[in-house]
Amino acid sequence: MAATEPSVIVPAGEDVKKIEVDPAKLRNLKIKSGVVKRYMKDLMSYRKEVTMQKAKIEKFKEEGKEELFLRQQVGCLRESEMLIPDIANRLAVSLHEIFSLI
Repeated sequence: MAATEPSVIVPAGEDVKKIEVDPAKLRNLKIKSGVVKRYMKDLMSYRKEVTMQKAKIEKFKEEGKEELFLRQQVGCLRESEMLIPDIANRLAVSLHEIFSLI
């Protein structure tokens, strides 16, 4: 299968313009957009995990679980909470990189 040069067709009134796209930039854009998708998925996952962990801790408190077990659960919650700002920051940097490519 022969490789074709990537191009984008953009309607402009009745005329059609053909814009050439640098293959290296297109490849880089695809990679970076994949990174953004992954960070979005991670961010949503960690937020969901924090919500579930808080509910679990409250349930364990109501059930009267032992203190050591509760502290371990709170430690897991804190780790997840610390990851959210890190992933959000990485997402912002990746988005900035994508916008700089466009």
